[in-house]
Amino acid sequence: MGREAEAHGRWDGQEGWTKAILESGEIILRGDIRARLPRAVLSDWRVEGDVLVLRASGALLELGLGATEAARWVAALDKPLSTLAQKLGLGAASRGYLLGEGRIVELDLALSGATADRLDQASMIIAILRQQDDLQTALHLAKGHPDLPIWCVHGKGKAAKVTDSDLRNVMRAAGYMDVKASAVAEDWTATRYLRR
Repeated sequence: MGREAEAHGRWDGQEGWTKAILESGEIILRGDIRARLPRAVLSDWRVEGDVLVLRASGALLELGLGATEAARWVAALDKPLSTLAQKLGLGAASRGYLLGEGRIVELDLALSGATADRLDQASMIIAILRQQDDLQTALHLAKGHPDLPIWCVHGKGKAAKVTDSDLRNVMRAAGYMDVKASAVAEDWTATRYLRR
Protein backbone atom coordinates (compact mmCIF):
# COMPACT_ATOMS: atom_id res chain seq x y z
CA MET A 1 0.00 0.00 0.00
CA GLY A 2 2.50 2.58 1.18
CA ARG A 3 0.39 5.76 1.01
CA GLU A 4 1.30 8.83 3.04
CA ALA A 5 -0.40 12.20 3.55
CA GLU A 6 -0.63 15.14 5.92
CA ALA A 7 -4.17 16.02 6.85
CA HIS A 8 -6.44 17.47 9.47
CA GLY A 9 -7.87 14.55 11.40
CA ARG A 10 -10.15 13.53 14.21
CA TRP A 11 -10.10 10.27 16.18
CA ASP A 12 -10.93 9.08 19.69
CA GLY A 13 -11.14 12.55 21.25
CA GLN A 14 -8.01 13.81 19.48
CA GLU A 15 -8.04 16.42 16.72
CA GLY A 16 -5.44 18.29 14.69
CA TRP A 17 -2.84 17.98 11.95
CA THR A 18 -1.41 14.55 11.51
CA LYS A 19 0.82 12.65 9.19
CA ALA A 20 -1.10 9.54 8.16
CA ILE A 21 0.74 6.53 6.77
CA LEU A 22 -1.13 3.60 5.23
CA GLU A 23 0.90 0.39 5.42
CA SER A 24 -0.28 -3.07 4.44
CA GLY A 25 -0.99 -4.05 8.03
CA GLU A 26 -1.84 -0.75 9.72
CA ILE A 27 -2.47 2.98 9.62
CA ILE A 28 0.10 5.03 11.54
CA LEU A 29 -0.84 8.51 12.76
CA ARG A 30 1.85 11.00 13.84
CA GLY A 31 1.52 14.61 14.91
CA ASP A 32 -1.41 15.99 16.90
CA ILE A 33 -3.03 12.55 16.69
CA ARG A 34 -0.75 9.65 17.55
CA ALA A 35 -1.77 6.02 17.04
CA ARG A 36 -0.93 2.74 15.37
CA LEU A 37 -4.13 1.18 14.11
CA PRO A 38 -3.78 -2.46 12.98
CA ARG A 39 -5.72 -3.45 9.88
CA ALA A 40 -7.79 -5.86 12.00
CA VAL A 41 -9.42 -2.93 13.88
CA LEU A 42 -10.32 -0.94 10.71
CA SER A 43 -13.76 -1.16 9.11
CA ASP A 44 -16.43 0.72 7.16
CA TRP A 45 -14.03 2.91 5.13
CA ARG A 46 -15.56 5.37 2.69
CA VAL A 47 -15.16 8.84 1.19
CA GLU A 48 -17.46 11.62 2.38
CA GLY A 49 -16.74 14.75 0.35
CA ASP A 50 -13.02 15.44 0.88
CA VAL A 51 -12.72 13.21 3.94
CA LEU A 52 -11.69 9.59 4.41
CA VAL A 53 -14.00 8.18 7.07
CA LEU A 54 -13.59 4.81 8.74
CA ARG A 55 -14.01 3.03 12.03
CA ALA A 56 -10.85 2.26 13.99
CA SER A 57 -11.25 0.29 17.22
CA GLY A 58 -14.90 1.30 17.18
CA ALA A 59 -14.17 5.06 17.08
CA LEU A 60 -14.72 7.17 13.99
CA LEU A 61 -11.50 8.27 12.24
CA GLU A 62 -11.74 11.19 9.84
CA LEU A 63 -8.84 12.36 7.67
CA GLY A 64 -9.25 15.39 5.38
CA LEU A 65 -7.20 13.98 2.52
CA GLY A 66 -9.12 15.55 -0.34
CA ALA A 67 -11.55 13.57 -2.49
CA THR A 68 -8.98 12.13 -4.90
CA GLU A 69 -6.51 10.97 -2.25
CA ALA A 70 -9.30 9.66 0.00
CA ALA A 71 -10.56 7.57 -2.93
CA ARG A 72 -7.04 6.16 -3.40
CA TRP A 73 -6.89 5.17 0.28
CA VAL A 74 -10.30 3.47 0.00
CA ALA A 75 -9.11 1.55 -3.09
CA ALA A 76 -5.97 0.47 -1.21
CA LEU A 77 -7.99 -0.61 1.84
CA ASP A 78 -10.37 -2.55 -0.42
CA LYS A 79 -7.54 -4.77 -1.68
CA PRO A 80 -7.32 -8.03 0.26
CA LEU A 81 -4.16 -8.43 2.31
CA SER A 82 -1.61 -10.88 1.00
CA THR A 83 -1.15 -13.97 3.10
CA LEU A 84 2.26 -14.75 4.56
CA ALA A 85 2.50 -17.69 2.15
CA GLN A 86 1.95 -15.32 -0.78
CA LYS A 87 4.52 -12.83 0.55
CA LEU A 88 7.11 -15.59 0.89
CA GLY A 89 6.23 -17.09 -2.51
CA LEU A 90 5.10 -20.42 -1.05
CA GLY A 91 2.63 -22.76 -2.70
CA ALA A 92 2.11 -26.29 -3.94
CA ALA A 93 4.50 -25.65 -6.86
CA SER A 94 6.94 -23.54 -4.81
CA ARG A 95 7.89 -25.38 -1.65
CA GLY A 96 10.21 -24.30 1.12
CA TYR A 97 12.83 -26.39 2.89
CA LEU A 98 12.61 -25.48 6.58
CA LEU A 99 15.78 -25.21 8.64
CA GLY A 100 15.65 -24.39 12.33
CA GLU A 101 14.24 -25.36 15.68
CA GLY A 102 11.05 -24.22 17.33
CA ARG A 103 7.81 -23.18 15.82
CA ILE A 104 6.27 -19.85 14.87
CA VAL A 105 2.50 -20.28 14.45
CA GLU A 106 2.15 -17.82 11.55
CA LEU A 107 5.05 -19.42 9.69
CA ASP A 108 3.65 -22.91 10.30
CA LEU A 109 0.37 -21.82 8.70
CA ALA A 110 2.18 -20.34 5.70
CA LEU A 111 4.18 -23.55 5.25
CA SER A 112 1.13 -25.81 5.49
CA GLY A 113 1.12 -27.92 2.32
CA ALA A 114 4.17 -26.07 0.97
CA THR A 115 7.15 -27.77 2.57
CA ALA A 116 9.81 -29.89 0.92
CA ASP A 117 11.40 -32.79 2.79
CA ARG A 118 14.57 -32.58 0.69
CA LEU A 119 16.49 -29.67 -0.78
CA ASP A 120 16.27 -31.07 -4.31
CA GLN A 121 12.46 -30.68 -4.03
CA ALA A 122 12.62 -27.11 -2.70
CA SER A 123 12.24 -23.76 -4.43
CA MET A 124 13.69 -21.91 -1.45
CA ILE A 125 15.27 -22.34 1.95
CA ILE A 126 13.49 -20.93 5.00
CA ALA A 127 15.84 -20.66 7.99
CA ILE A 128 14.65 -19.80 11.48
CA LEU A 129 17.46 -17.92 13.19
CA ARG A 130 17.12 -17.97 16.96
CA GLN A 131 20.83 -17.44 17.69
CA GLN A 132 24.10 -16.65 15.91
CA ASP A 133 24.96 -20.35 15.42
CA ASP A 134 21.73 -20.76 13.43
CA LEU A 135 22.90 -18.03 11.05
CA GLN A 136 26.16 -19.86 10.36
CA THR A 137 24.30 -23.16 9.78
CA ALA A 138 21.89 -21.47 7.37
CA LEU A 139 24.72 -19.77 5.49
CA HIS A 140 26.58 -23.08 5.13
CA LEU A 141 23.44 -24.74 3.73
CA ALA A 142 22.75 -21.83 1.37
CA LYS A 143 26.31 -21.89 0.02
CA GLY A 144 25.81 -25.55 -0.91
CA HIS A 145 22.69 -24.61 -2.91
CA PRO A 146 23.49 -21.22 -4.48
CA ASP A 147 20.57 -21.47 -6.91
CA LEU A 148 18.01 -21.35 -4.07
CA PRO A 149 16.91 -18.09 -2.45
CA ILE A 150 17.01 -18.13 1.35
CA TRP A 151 14.47 -16.52 3.64
CA CYS A 152 16.12 -15.74 6.99
CA VAL A 153 13.44 -15.56 9.69
CA HIS A 154 14.72 -13.70 12.74
CA GLY A 155 13.47 -11.88 15.80
CA LYS A 156 12.88 -8.18 15.84
CA GLY A 157 13.36 -5.70 18.63
CA LYS A 158 15.81 -5.55 21.51
CA ALA A 159 15.36 -9.22 22.44
CA ALA A 160 16.49 -10.48 19.00
CA LYS A 161 19.60 -12.67 19.15
CA VAL A 162 20.20 -12.14 15.41
CA THR A 163 19.62 -8.51 14.43
CA ASP A 164 18.96 -7.07 10.96
CA SER A 165 22.46 -5.62 10.86
CA ASP A 166 24.08 -8.91 12.01
CA LEU A 167 22.23 -10.77 9.30
CA ARG A 168 22.94 -8.23 6.57
CA ASN A 169 26.66 -8.02 7.42
CA VAL A 170 27.16 -11.80 7.41
CA MET A 171 25.10 -12.45 4.28
CA ARG A 172 26.57 -9.60 2.24
CA ALA A 173 30.11 -10.62 3.21
CA ALA A 174 29.27 -14.10 1.89
CA GLY A 175 28.09 -12.73 -1.47
CA TYR A 176 24.34 -12.50 -0.87
CA MET A 177 22.07 -9.50 -1.40
CA ASP A 178 18.86 -8.79 0.52
CA VAL A 179 16.05 -8.33 -1.98
CA LYS A 180 12.82 -8.45 0.01
CA ALA A 181 11.48 -8.35 3.57
CA SER A 182 8.23 -9.43 5.15
CA ALA A 183 6.72 -9.34 8.60
CA VAL A 184 6.09 -12.87 9.87
CA ALA A 185 4.62 -12.34 13.33
CA GLU A 186 4.61 -9.66 16.00
CA ASP A 187 8.15 -10.54 17.11
CA TRP A 188 9.47 -12.09 13.87
CA THR A 189 10.46 -10.79 10.47
CA ALA A 190 11.96 -12.41 7.36
CA THR A 191 14.50 -11.18 4.83
CA ARG A 192 15.04 -12.85 1.46
CA TYR A 193 18.60 -13.19 0.17
CA LEU A 194 19.85 -14.16 -3.28
CA ARG A 195 23.36 -15.10 -4.29
CA ARG A 196 24.94 -12.25 -6.30
